[in-house]
Formats: sequence, structure tokens, C-alpha cells
Amino acid sequence: MVHRTMAFPLKTLRQRFVARWIFPLLFFAGPVWALEPSRSIHQYNLRTWRQDNGLPASVINWITVTNDGRLWLGTFTGLVSFDGVDFQTPNPAGVASIEGKKINCIAACPSGGLWIGMENGGLAFYDGKRIEPQEIPNWPGSPVTVRALAALPDDTLLIATSRGSGIRAVGKEFTSILDKIAVHFITKGNSGRIWVGTTERGVFYWENGRLVEHPDKALQKNIIVSIAEDSRGFLWVSTAGSGLHCYDRTLSPVALPSGPTSTTALLIDSHGVLWVGTAGQGLMRYKDGVPSFFTKSDGLAGDRIVSLAETPDGSLWVGTTDGLTQFSDVKFPTYSKTEGLVTEGALAVGASRDGGVWVGTSNGASLFKDGAITN
Repeated sequence: MVHRTMAFPLKTLRQRFVARWIFPLLFFAGPVWALEPSRSIHQYNLRTWRQDNGLPASVINWITVTNDGRLWLGTFTGLVSFDGVDFQTPNPAGVASIEGKKINCIAACPSGGLWIGMENGGLAFYDGKRIEPQEIPNWPGSPVTVRALAALPDDTLLIATSRGSGIRAVGKEFTSILDKIAVHFITKGNSGRIWVGTTERGVFYWENGRLVEHPDKALQKNIIVSIAEDSRGFLWVSTAGSGLHCYDRTLSPVALPSGPTSTTALLIDSHGVLWVGTAGQGLMRYKDGVPSFFTKSDGLAGDRIVSLAETPDGSLWVGTTDGLTQFSDVKFPTYSKTEGLVTEGALAVGASRDGGVWVGTSNGASLFKDGAITN
């Protein structure tokens, strides 16, 4: 199957106008064009950027979008923004405080601005004009490594660092959740619990001012890379050593089909579909208990996934160690051998008298009817 890949920057003035002004507007139009879950993972529109077509850095550690519609990328070489036309490396006042530092994570503040977490560089805030280093009260002194950030609707910031994790709320004292324990990930789930993933100390959650340890001791043998809680209250845990884990509302294990042993990122999209990044097997979509994969050979920037994000227009953005890929929905899906045709290439098509469409190929005929293909 041929995937549509577009290399930015766009060339004409008209294209630049459309991309620069319509691209941000689409981000705030709501998930009207969200990825339709009934389609095959191979039927979405695809765009991929690498360093040879404009991307300033190859490894995309984190992805987020700010209120002005810009996509922001945290990379090994600094902060990068994308406005739909060009990738740019900002150079505001105070940029020296993050120069040369690996950006591990970024979080868009709902009231405006961008939080930046760095490897051995602590925390910084970018208000659009200036970047200012920010002290984390419980860990002053030598710069701490910030592993993950999450900004809540009321501007509360959740922070995961190599020394612990905590909550930074506006106008309130810093609340420590874990101290003197390396924390790799932090997020707030649909249940209201704040989930904390550690390095070989398991998973915890913070609720009503109380810290509770996850009952599955097997998680203590892993680096907890990512955590996601779906609308049912099921908990998904991504680990670097034993792959994907799932737990029901009582935190009892849920059996899963065998899959990659090293998973790197999780995202539950606006349709409730789970997307899983892997450390060498590309992107996995887990829907209705069935996994499907999309790899570099299909058009993905790379097979080692580092970050995942869904923008308000419903696009899925995939950060890899070899570049950036965007999945977006299409109005006219394509059907090929991947979706069940007897072979690639349609030589003739015709309507069936009892409904559906016959497709003639070089290797037999296929009947497409009621969403299913019979060969």
C-alpha cells in the first residue's frame, strides 16, 4: 500500500497561508476528525518528518500542543516548535538556561506557557518571551533530572524526577508524593487518582492525601515507563522489561495476548483506543482485545517509539528515535491486501446486484460487502 508522505516546508505563499493559519484552527475545532477506530491502522493518512526533510532533531522525547496551536517537541538538542509550515528552534531571552540540555518532557500550561523538564537540568518555564529556571522546593541545589510532567486544567503541575515526585499547585505549598525514590512517570487518571511509576519500586497512587502502593509486586522489577487509565477505570502500565500490563478497577490483573517485552509509551485516544509505543517493533494499536502493528516499513519514522500525543484535531503524533510521524483521518479510506483484498491492485470494480462491490485483481476477485471482504 502506498502511504502519502509530505515533506515540509510548503513552497507556495497560498500553501503557507493555509498551513500557518488553518493548522492551528484545526487543533481547536474539537476531535471532529479524530482517528476513526473502525478503520485499519493502515488506512489513516500519514506524514513523516526526519532530519533530511526539515526536522531539527531525530529523537523526539516528548510532544505537546500549546494554546496558540503550536506543536512543541522536546528533543536531545533542545526545544522545537512546529506551526504547520516550519520547524523552529526558539531563541528567547534566557534560552541559555536550557541550551545543550536534553529535554525529557514538556507540559503546556492551560493558562499559557510551557513547562520544560531536563536531564540534569531541573525545571524551567517558557512564557513565550523568556525562559526562566524554576526551583523545585524539595530538591534544591544541584539540578535534578525531571523525567515527566503533567499540567492539570487548574494549572497544577505534576512532577516526576530522579529524586521523587510531587504536586506544584498555584498559590499552595509543594506537596511531595514520593521522596528519595527515582520516579519515571506521573499522570492523573480518570478516577482522579494521581499515578506514579518508579524505577524498580513499582507503581503507587495518590488519593485524598494518601499514598497507596499497587498490589502487584511484579511491577517492582521494572522501570515503569508510562501509565494510562481508561474510561472503564482499567489501568494500563507500560514497562521496559515485561511489556504491557493491565488491571481492572480493583487492580486485579487482566490477561493480555503476548506482545512486545519492552513498551515505551501509552496513549488512550478520544475514542478510547489504546496506542502503545514499543522499543523496536513500531507502534501497536490495541482495540477490542486485538493488537495491530505499524512499523517503519509501513512509513513510520522509526520502530523505536519514544513519545505519543493526540492533538485536539484528533491527529496522533508519534515521536521516535528517527523522527516524527502524524496519523490523521481521511474521508476516502484505501483498501488493499492489508485490509483483506486477494492481492494488491484493482484492475476492475463493479457493483454487486445484492449490494457491495466486486473487485477484479490480477490474482482473483474480491467482494466487499457490509464492511467485510470475501475472496
